[in-house]
Amino acid sequence: MQRVITAAAMREIDRLTAERFAIPFLLLMESAAAASAKAIATRFPDG
Repeated sequence: MQRVITAAAMREIDRLTAERFAIPFLLLMESAAAASAKAIATRFPDG
């Protein structure tokens, strides 16, 4: 798998997003997890 962004850069993006859009960090992470789960379920519909 090719890395597109470093972990440090992603942490900074997450921090800025939460700060600039007044989104609680845990809600941001919950939304990311839900989107990831949906993408996995779509890619592997039979489990």
